[in-house]
Amino acid sequence: VAAGGPTVSLSGDFLAAREGPMVAIASAKVPPSPPPAPLPIPGRVQFGTGHVVSAVAADRPPRVRPLGSARAAVDLDLVGPRLEVRVAEPGERMDIGSGSKLVRDAMAEAHVAVRRRSTWPVVEAHGRIVWVAGVRVAAWTGVTEVTRRVLLLDWEGIPR
Repeated sequence: VAAGGPTVSLSGDFLAAREGPMVAIASAKVPPSPPPAPLPIPGRVQFGTGHVVSAVAADRPPRVRPLGSARAAVDLDLVGPRLEVRVAEPGERMDIGSGSKLVRDAMAEAHVAVRRRSTWPVVEAHGRIVWVAGVRVAAWTGVTEVTRRVLLLDWEGIPR
């Protein structure tokens, strides 16, 4: 795999793919992308093999780092009451504060395997990305000292 490129076909309908320093062997069959689903506040929605959960924080939690957590905290007044869980569109970008970043690049930086990206949950509000689950929170949703209500987002069943 290392010398032959990023992916090699194996017998039995499997692929070997380089994922950072590791080699992963997986089915060549790409699972279908889950359909978009509304995320109630508070509530939960099944997405793929896991659940995306939302809850309004009872107390203001400490500021949550925007990178690499299965859990996120966002300003509920900014994101509003209507959220949707879906997969990222090809070429889609998210706000990172100092500009924007391709979602696929954010996933790559977080070591999300290429084979998993077509089923990875993205939460959106108002047509804008709020959170790429387990990867990054959009800067426009950030909890600050003026935030009145905090929405916690969690992805149960995050693949490792």
